[in-house]
Amino acid sequence: MAIIDFRIRPPYKEFKGTAMYAQAERRDRITRSLGFEPSRAAMQESVDLMLAEMDAAGVDLGIVVGRNSGALGSVANAIVREFCEAHPGRFIPIASIDPLDRKRAIREIDEAIEAGSLAVNIEQAALLRLCI
Repeated sequence: MAIIDFRIRPPYKEFKGTAMYAQAERRDRITRSLGFEPSRAAMQESVDLMLAEMDAAGVDLGIVVGRNSGALGSVANAIVREFCEAHPGRFIPIASIDPLDRKRAIREIDEAIEAGSLAVNIEQAALLRLCI
């Protein structure tokens, strides 16, 4: 049976600008409050360490999701695809769309499917903006 991590945020390009990496003290405080120690891969921003941690935990496959999260950071779908293509068979790209511009959202969904995404993600922050 395969073990799949459904929310990988690799230390790669635009991901390093998201809260997970740019606000390392916050990340580590939250992680410790949950009773865990922060990942060495996250602390050292190392893809190689991340792969080693996945192997050590028996994680066979990782889902890498784009981001449209305002203050938490954004990662373009192209960067997600680029990362997954650099590690074939190990990661699956999931596109993230902003539903506020419907025509652009439909175009992004079509592009993501054409590029190999199996699903799309809509961030909660985008949904909240729809309700305001």
